[in-house]
Amino acid sequence: MFDLLYTRRSLRHEDIDALFALIRNHVMKKNIDTYDDFIRLVKEAFAKYKLPVRIIDVDSTYDYTEFYKDHIDPNLANFGC
Repeated sequence: MFDLLYTRRSLRHEDIDALFALIRNHVMKKNIDTYDDFIRLVKEAFAKYKLPVRIIDVDSTYDYTEFYKDHIDPNLANFGC
């Protein structure tokens, strides 16, 4: 897994989607056999990008549903769908 750091403070959902679209368009028809291949292609995708982007390996993903279960209103489930 990786995380993209973007330098602008007010990053919108559309901005994040655009960053992932840039990656998708670059890797779409390429062979990716290893994680290192994927990281290399992501770096290539951002080679001419105007702002600095750093790729950081993430070694764990937390279960946020379990962590916040006491604060989640079950009546709001699937609200965005």
